[in-house]
This record gives sequence, C-alpha cells and structure tokens, in this order.
Amino acid sequence: MSTFYFSSSWAAFVFCIIIHSQDSLFMSRESFVKKNVVSVAFRNIINTTISSLTYFLTGFALSFGEGNVASCVPSGVVHERSSTVSFVSYTALTSGFIYPVAAHWVATNNGWLHQLGFDDFAFSGVVHAMSGATCLIAAYMTGPRLDRSFERT
Repeated sequence: MSTFYFSSSWAAFVFCIIIHSQDSLFMSRESFVKKNVVSVAFRNIINTTISSLTYFLTGFALSFGEGNVASCVPSGVVHERSSTVSFVSYTALTSGFIYPVAAHWVATNNGWLHQLGFDDFAFSGVVHAMSGATCLIAAYMTGPRLDRSFERT
C-alpha cells in the first residue's frame, strides 16, 4: 500500500469525523438556547462554509489541520450575543489566519514551538489552546447573558 494512498484515505476519514462533529456541537448548543434554534443552525452552516473556504484559501498553505473545529468551538460562547457580521468576521479571521499561524509554529520543522521540543498529536493542543483563548476573549467582549439567571443551590 502506498504512502500517498494511506495519507489521502486518512485525511478523508478525519475530514468526515470533523464535519460530523458539527452535528454534535449543534445539538449541544441548541439545548442551551432558549430561542433562535434556527439561528444556531444557520450559524453552524455559516461557520462550516466560511471556515472551510478561508482555511483552504489561506491556512492550508501554512499548516495541515482542523481550522474548522478551532473556530466552531468558541462560536457557542457568542450565540445570541453577537451579530451575524461579527460572527462571520470572527470565523474568517480565526480559520484563515490565527489557527494556521499557530499550527505552523508546531507542525513545521522551523516553527518556534517545534524547535523548543513541543510535540502535538494531531494538533489537538493547538486547537484546544486557541479555542480556549478565543472563548475567553469572546466571553469578555460580549459580557454575560442578561436573560439568564442561575441560582446556586
């Protein structure tokens, strides 16, 4: 079996898993949203489309990884608290520039994190570190959900 066939098959398999993760993220988000379930579904489709296009056009030249997942996880933080224009801008910026640069630092031999000895399996560290940082920034910028009240028991 050739290396190219195995690599291409693996990439297609991983792509299918990542695209299907969008379904599970949608289902978990819609359970937390009081209203606007259609908006959650629309933003999920927009996120996949914009992420895939911007990552293909700009990010794939810098790294090989999951730019779609990196922008999808933090999008749940801003549901019902941001405009569609800001959401699309965030998705394009994250998938097209921020994630590919961070993945490049780890994935290539001349990346500064790789040279320091950082080894990341399947870029999971890059995806989750970047997603966590953007979640924190997005939550700070959008503020608390005003229509929610949680009582401590």
